Amino acid sequence: MIRNLTRDTIIAWQPRIARSLAWRLRGMIARDFTAFDALLFPGCNAIHTWGMRIPLDVLFLDADGRVCALRTDLRPWRLAVARRARRVVELPAGAIVRSSTRVGDAVDTGGPG
Repeated sequence: MIRNLTRDTIIAWQPRIARSLAWRLRGMIARDFTAFDALLFPGCNAIHTWGMRIPLDVLFLDADGRVCALRTDLRPWRLAVARRARRVVELPAGAIVRSSTRVGDAVDTGGPG
């Protein structure tokens, strides 16, 4: 589970962690959010949506687990970077608004990832 601790809201119930090289390279390309509702990239500060079919919401988390940047409704064929980020969470479009997440909020990703 991924929780917004500042606002006491759930951002994702069933996240998947992109640990393997295959998951990190493919990400959400040719996937949708049916088997999981978030994709977490540890040790990451940039993502792209090249080749994707769906728009994404994206949270960039710093080393302390705080939101240092976010993007809502990021369309396919785009690039998003946040230099201070140490983790990135890809979410279905609309998830950030539903969870009321804002820059500066503390987020628990359920572990060290």
